[in-house]
Amino acid sequence: AIAELTGDIIEIGKFIFETACRDFTEFKKINKELKYIAINISSIQFRDKNFVNDIFYITSKLGLDPQEIEIEITERHIIEFSENNMETINNLRELGFRFSIDDFGTGYSSLSYLTKLPIDVIKVDKSFIDRTPDDNNNVQISKAIVVLSKSLGYKVIAEGIEYTEQEEYLKTLDCELGQGFLFSKPISFDNAIA
Repeated sequence: AIAELTGDIIEIGKFIFETACRDFTEFKKINKELKYIAINISSIQFRDKNFVNDIFYITSKLGLDPQEIEIEITERHIIEFSENNMETINNLRELGFRFSIDDFGTGYSSLSYLTKLPIDVIKVDKSFIDRTPDDNNNVQISKAIVVLSKSLGYKVIAEGIEYTEQEEYLKTLDCELGQGFLFSKPISFDNAIA
């Protein structure tokens, strides 16, 4: 938040983007089946006039296809989307970058934007995965998000899976992907390589 306030997030974000892309090229040497890496982007970076050129330059320099990069933006940022932001999204899509909405369900926004945005993936926020399948409210909300997202042609990722019961329940909803401590806690680059 402080880096966003001072504007330092633009340089930090570029460094993180390049580091993630560079690491991805190393991961691909080990596993050629890896299709893409998802990288979080701050809304401040997104508004930077050089953003599109900067990330396209980084991917080109490292020999990556933009289709191998998924840009994650939070639902809160999507709510704030303006004509300018839409132009940025469309420019990046034309170059081949993928998009996902992170923390979906926490933004308290109209669902109408889902039909307008050129996105690939909806990431169901952890707060709706917590206590499933025992909490009926979370069960119903997560089910509704998955069904709606899939009916609009988006892939769905459930965030924050910690228990086998949660994974088994999400499989019954035909939720294709999941992330969370059940699979791995965050680990260093070297440990991931090992």
